[in-house]
Amino acid sequence: RDLKGDMPVIVVGNKLDLRSGDAHVIESELRSAAGPIMEIFRQVETLMDCSAKKMINVSELMLFATKAVLHPTAPLYDTGSHEMKPACVRALTRVFGLCDGNQDGVLDDVELNKFQREVFGSPLIATQVTGIKNMLRRNVPDGVTDAGISVSGFLYLHKLFIQRGRSETTWEVLRAHHYGSNLRLLPERLPSLSNLAPDQICQLPSDVISFLSNLFWQHDLEGNGALTPTQLKALFVEKTPGLLWEGKDWHSRIDSNGHLDVHGFISLWAAACHLDTLECIEYLVYLGYGGGNLATADAAIKKCPSRRADYKRRVTSRSVFE
Repeated sequence: RDLKGDMPVIVVGNKLDLRSGDAHVIESELRSAAGPIMEIFRQVETLMDCSAKKMINVSELMLFATKAVLHPTAPLYDTGSHEMKPACVRALTRVFGLCDGNQDGVLDDVELNKFQREVFGSPLIATQVTGIKNMLRRNVPDGVTDAGISVSGFLYLHKLFIQRGRSETTWEVLRAHHYGSNLRLLPERLPSLSNLAPDQICQLPSDVISFLSNLFWQHDLEGNGALTPTQLKALFVEKTPGLLWEGKDWHSRIDSNGHLDVHGFISLWAAACHLDTLECIEYLVYLGYGGGNLATADAAIKKCPSRRADYKRRVTSRSVFE
């Protein structure tokens, strides 16, 4: 409760050796007891019986305990709705986009095997690929085309892994693409700011401003130069953890209807780059700057010369001032 349920839990009954009766009956009773518990306490990963005296299920218990910590289901899957959580869908959708080399919306056999080798160290054989595609055709009509596996098929496969108790497969994919346990990119994988002097600042380079401007106009459906709260939410919700400046006391330019215009939008990003540089970079990666690839994240910011250097040269390249 102190951790607000954000911790994997296993419920274990002991003294299984004292219970008599058919093994199938005992298992059925356990399932009957487990249902209500796991329905109320969604953070419960596993419920099982064991006997320390007779060493029944003890090794299995250790295995499940380890798995619950290293590959927890709770961040990935909602046991109530039986669907993957939005953060998991966002992360896997980004992974799909990174693996879709020609950006045609599907993973062909070459891209699928490249993904398989990079994450798991070995390719799929032809019969495995065929089996996966046939299974998707039966269960997800839009999950596979003649060209390859679509994003809906990719997501369905991971949902299936989780439902079948193989969450470690999904975690391997996410961790191979530098996601942490909170399903956000690991901070240590973002560009280092350790060499930034105290009187230096970061600001947005011109290509990032162009990228953000294009993003703005793509979501300005009326073409009136302003984003409604709904349009602003749509811009962020599918690919990022939320509105970048939500909960921050930042103010910007709005139109007469109280909607954010393009200049206000860019200025909020400029503030984020200056005040919370790493989160700004993280969000740009989520939104697809540089193809959403961490390898290009260094280019997402421009480190300005120090104030001391500006004073000496009597000129500045800064567009953000404190």
